[in-house]
Amino acid sequence: MFRKLISNLPFQPSLLADVAFYSKRLKKETAIRRIGAIMLLVGFSMQLFTVAFPTQSSLATDWSDIVYGAHSKNDILNAYKNNVDQLGRTDIQAIYNHYGITEAQIQNATEATITDSNQSLINTSRSTTKVAQTFIPINNAINGGIYEFNFNYWSNSRFSSNGYPTITGISQYGFRFWILLGGCGNIIYEKGAKKPILEISKTLTSTPQPKVGDTTTFDIRFRNTGAISAQNVVIADDLPTQLEYLSYTATADLTFVQKGQRLEWRIPNTDSTLSSGERWHQISIKTKAKEPAKNVCNTAGIVSSNAAWQKSAQNAACVNITTTPTCADTPTLPECKPPPTPSNPIIVTDKAVTNNTQSIADANNTTAQPGDTLTYNLFITNKGNAPRENLKLDGEYSEDVRDILEYADITVLNDATLNDQTKKLSWAPVSIAPGQTITKTFTVKVKNPLPATPVSASNPLSYDFSMHNVYGRNVTVNLPKPASKAVEQTVTQLPNTGPSMSMAIAVLGVMIVGYFYYRNRLLNKELAIIQKEFKSGGL
Repeated sequence: MFRKLISNLPFQPSLLADVAFYSKRLKKETAIRRIGAIMLLVGFSMQLFTVAFPTQSSLATDWSDIVYGAHSKNDILNAYKNNVDQLGRTDIQAIYNHYGITEAQIQNATEATITDSNQSLINTSRSTTKVAQTFIPINNAINGGIYEFNFNYWSNSRFSSNGYPTITGISQYGFRFWILLGGCGNIIYEKGAKKPILEISKTLTSTPQPKVGDTTTFDIRFRNTGAISAQNVVIADDLPTQLEYLSYTATADLTFVQKGQRLEWRIPNTDSTLSSGERWHQISIKTKAKEPAKNVCNTAGIVSSNAAWQKSAQNAACVNITTTPTCADTPTLPECKPPPTPSNPIIVTDKAVTNNTQSIADANNTTAQPGDTLTYNLFITNKGNAPRENLKLDGEYSEDVRDILEYADITVLNDATLNDQTKKLSWAPVSIAPGQTITKTFTVKVKNPLPATPVSASNPLSYDFSMHNVYGRNVTVNLPKPASKAVEQTVTQLPNTGPSMSMAIAVLGVMIVGYFYYRNRLLNKELAIIQKEFKSGGL
């Protein structure tokens, strides 16, 4: 338009009015572009300020951190030397020594970065969540131990783009470790660095002389007594062809697959992980006798990716299937007596939750509303044939309620004691006779309104609007998310471009707006010169 007016002006002097109108429009456009340039420059200045002084999370640290407030190597070293962190917890040496990390290892550690995309790394935490379900008993640690989980499930958006700041070294046990900085001091190590110890037993719990068509029952018990958790655990039982599988029950959450006569169970948490500890887990199997046979025996087995295959005793689960009267008819026969079993207590734990407000008997995996009242029931059973005297219901047998207390308050403790520092419930020692079950209960009330607390920078698994809890089995109660939390989670899923990309975009924007602004000013000056020359007869 500009070129057309100027080129035709010498031949059509009447176009001078159009030139004047066009000049006024350019002046208005220049004013608008000036405002846009000023606003963009203000935004650019703010971007420079945020790069120079980056934002920090409103919750930089979390109680679940191994060393609260650990931002540097000196923070870790001082916490270890003094055996205390900023929260006054005096188990730093116990936890670090468990992984073979002493003052010398920390002193010799070097700075490094790691990313949570590495699926072979294990992270640690003081608190259980939907991911951190694996309890690791540690002597002299607060309430008996800590929790482990796969590092790649952490996904901390604060560090994921550039890697997590750490110090790294070699432990006394010969494997590499990393200690997370950024406020938490969590220990990370590679899978397979240490080995679990798997144990399994299978016993017959019904008559050893069943008749064809009778139901036979077996108990499989398994546990891991090693120093670390077992990964990718599979429990298997190859039934003899004379027995037909009917059903099973278990005291822990398990996934089940039947492949002909082979029965397999896995643990439905991250990588089928089995915690270490003294407690047993139990599977009760029902089968049906199909055809007559003598001395029908089989064993169960357990294996993991970081431990060798273990089998139960060879002759502990044998039956003689007959077509004659069974032991139920003639229980005094010598062959009807079950095989002797070792005299020892076997402690098994289980858990359930009830939503009293909504009258839901089994509230696991349901959604509670603000103000709902929930009752948690913990079951400690002695499945052995000997009493367990003075069983301490703390440490491994305590109840971690940290995740629950993010969104609920305990209203009824009954005989429990709440540790305000660790947020764990414990009870006085109990004696449990064979076959006896001890039940412990506590009641909580969901907060109303639900807090929209942001996720902690050092623990991205916190404040996820789910209340997770593990006691034998995992129990989860979900909560309705407010709009603000949905926005927060959406933002964390956006790509983290970093300050360099933001600055590049801002510079490009300033250049484009500046170009058009100064182009408008130039056109205004040229039109003013043309108008002056035309009026003076120069054109």
